[in-house]
Amino acid sequence: MCNFLLLLSFLFLNWYFFFFFHSSVLLKLILCNNLKFKKYFVTLSFFFLLFFVINYTFIKLIF
Repeated sequence: MCNFLLLLSFLFLNWYFFFFFHSSVLLKLILCNNLKFKKYFVTLSFFFLLFFVINYTFIKLIF
């Protein structure tokens, strides 16, 4: 049970950190319309999708 709670807290912290980071980059992209930030945002979006798949797989394995 303790491992299960630890894993859930880890997943929620991952999501919280990633959404916070993603929104801050989006804000930078809106404020300074720069090509460098656009490339960075596309890369971050790719990692966001990858992160989503990994977390979804963990949740499906648990339940």
